[in-house]
Amino acid sequence: MSNGDVPIPRPRPERPEDQTAKADQLQGANQAASNMPASEAGAACADCPQGFKLEYKSRYTEQGQKDKTANRYTKEVWVPGKEFIFLIGQDRKLSVRTNPPMADAEWEVKAVGNHSGTPTPAKGKGAEFTWIPKVTAAQRPTSASRSPNPAVEYEVTVKLTRGRSTTMKETIKQDPRDIIRQEYVDARMFRAGFTLHVPYRDWIITAPRAEFLNNNNYAQYKLVLDSGMVKLLEAVEAEYGETVTVNSSWRCPRRNLAAGSKVPNSNHQHGGAIDMAPANYNGIRGAQAGRTAIMNLYRAALAAKQKTGARMVLLEKGPTALHSGNTDLPRPDAKNPDKNSDGIRDNDAATMSKLTNASHVHIDKEPPGGGNDD
Repeated sequence: MSNGDVPIPRPRPERPEDQTAKADQLQGANQAASNMPASEAGAACADCPQGFKLEYKSRYTEQGQKDKTANRYTKEVWVPGKEFIFLIGQDRKLSVRTNPPMADAEWEVKAVGNHSGTPTPAKGKGAEFTWIPKVTAAQRPTSASRSPNPAVEYEVTVKLTRGRSTTMKETIKQDPRDIIRQEYVDARMFRAGFTLHVPYRDWIITAPRAEFLNNNNYAQYKLVLDSGMVKLLEAVEAEYGETVTVNSSWRCPRRNLAAGSKVPNSNHQHGGAIDMAPANYNGIRGAQAGRTAIMNLYRAALAAKQKTGARMVLLEKGPTALHSGNTDLPRPDAKNPDKNSDGIRDNDAATMSKLTNASHVHIDKEPPGGGNDD
């Protein structure tokens, strides 16, 4: 070799430790790729692997571990957004996490609409983030209304900085049952004297008859709150011997105000009251047949009360009681006969007037839960 020649280096044979380093490097690259998120809601994230998701927790997902009542809570503590049940107010906490856990996750939560309150805090960092939606009386609708409330809704944004920065967004939103339940939280917070129990989800059922959707702000969802009104109606009809017309059943707190009720804890609001009339009553109301029919229905309700443990039976015209609750109407006797056989004493003008003017019979039960929150 001359002095001007440059030696050509020969490649060193690959050692076992070199192969291990390459394998570690490849595994690290694969792990970094797997840590990029993919939105379960379908947001654009072409670089995100399958399997990454956001999961949510509230007091109602946690309670499902103790209370196994069907359709009341969730089976898991952490659930995907589409299964998330939650209410806000009274310092209820909401949480979101990444699955798999990613400590570098940066969070931001924005309320969708002023009625959803103010997330506090609105930003944070870590694999899990918790916020409390703060709400004021001005933000939550509690006045009289014949329309449904809007759903509480939040836009959740997560940013991951591991590897290259990736951002995804997901929306969580109350379903119709939680929209209904939220009215009771709002009323407990912002309406004087309102102490009714916040209803469990499994008490909100599909209306058994179309009549149950009368005077119902949530008729579009075909839902009613039932804490016993259906059983009361069935008991009355069994005593009466005929199907009756349901004038009014469950009314949400805002609809109850719109109906003119002055009773803060009206039993209609917890699904424990029924206003009913004989079938086709409008056609016979005020006539002899109408008086007899409404009297027989009233007495059927009194009999049903004894068998069901109901609280009150009333003969009413609109919201006004025409007769002392839970007391029978005067019956014919030797001194006060019923010569025309309509069931009413012939000389009893007061009873005749009540039955002529009555619009319906009311029956109700005590509120459930002693007024406690759920």
